[in-house]
Amino acid sequence: MKKNIIVAGIVGVMIQCFGLGFMLYGVNNNEKYTWIGYGMMSFGMMIVIIGLIIVGMQKLKNEKSIK
Repeated sequence: MKKNIIVAGIVGVMIQCFGLGFMLYGVNNNEKYTWIGYGMMSFGMMIVIIGLIIVGMQKLKNEKSIK
């Protein structure tokens, strides 16, 4: 399970990078790409945050079971 969350985090960061590229391209050329980039960056950030929350919950659960 933890390996899947790490992969999801990496995918989320990659989506953010592509979103940043679309956003910066759209600033200079076409406003449509700017909004696509914002959406992709937000989606990537949500994936990363959800992955971090799940990992934190698993660590907390493991600490409680040890005590």
